[in-house]
Amino acid sequence: MNKKFWFVFCLLISCSAFSYTLADAEKAYVAKNWVLANTAYAEVCPTLEGNKQIACAYWQILALSQTGKSREFQKAGEMLDSLIQKISPRDTLYSDLVMTRAQFEIYLKKYAKARESLLHAKETSKDSVSSVLLQVCALLEKSDPSLETKELCAGLKNPISVVDSTAIAPKDTLQKKVDSSVVIQEKVSTSENLYVLQLGAFSKRENAKALQTALYSRGIETVIVEKKSSERNLFLVHSKNAFSKEDAEKYGQKVFSPLEMDFSLVKKD
Repeated sequence: MNKKFWFVFCLLISCSAFSYTLADAEKAYVAKNWVLANTAYAEVCPTLEGNKQIACAYWQILALSQTGKSREFQKAGEMLDSLIQKISPRDTLYSDLVMTRAQFEIYLKKYAKARESLLHAKETSKDSVSSVLLQVCALLEKSDPSLETKELCAGLKNPISVVDSTAIAPKDTLQKKVDSSVVIQEKVSTSENLYVLQLGAFSKRENAKALQTALYSRGIETVIVEKKSSERNLFLVHSKNAFSKEDAEKYGQKVFSPLEMDFSLVKKD
């Protein structure tokens, strides 16, 4: 092998062995070099663990979406949806991801979808309504000055408690049998030996609906049950299907435990 060929061969090997760091990706992003940032994030992100990997993938999606190519914007949207599916709604990054999805939907003029995403982002946020959420809603209102959008943004400017004291009740409270005044939206068979899984209890129907929508996006069907009392009404999110007590527990462990979601068994009327 002559010296010139060997030099070129070594040069190629060294180039192919070059690896990016997270700092390289961040510098490229700050410099708005979207292509390089995407390439660097794509190489670095899989080497990270836990929330660091999720956060890294999020920045890669943002970089990819800004390359100016429609195909890559579509790919970024698909990656975002996949990332949302992978993490629990209780994750601190979940609400940010859903807000970003709303921005994608605004760009694509899917305004109804964007409203759903913004509402879901509010319901899953760990903090009070953020300034970013208000900014995204203002962007939506500018693009879609419909009554539905105006009402949504007005509601965000005057927020109510997203997860109130009834949303995370003690398990012994949630396990009490629902009384005869409950109105079930969808008729299902009943039996003394059947149980449903209760996934949340809310004083606002819209909060229950947000959880129902989030679960439906994961292929999990639920029903909303209204429990009336002299003091207040509660909206309970139940599994659509009823099970034996043993099967209900197995179903909960299989489906909801990986999502870090609490559930309780409620005997079906």
